[in-house]
Amino acid sequence: MKKGKYSIYAIAGEKEWQIIFNNQTGQWGINRDGSTTRDKAKDAAVVTVTPKKAAAMTEQLKYVVSDKGFSIIWENLEVPVSVK
Repeated sequence: MKKGKYSIYAIAGEKEWQIIFNNQTGQWGINRDGSTTRDKAKDAAVVTVTPKKAAAMTEQLKYVVSDKGFSIIWENLEVPVSVK
């Protein structure tokens, strides 16, 4: 994937999540009818990741960036995403 700007979508599953990097930016995540604004033709990468139990309870949704990628942390869940 090239360096640049991307929208990130997450599709949560019980045992796996899909993290989607999409070339289109500036859109809102859903329309008023609940459908997505995501244009699948503009997906740059789709990765499947495994969530795990977070080290501590976190009330607010948090994105933590590290040298390995980033994690989505919320309540008792952490979703690590590796970026190379």
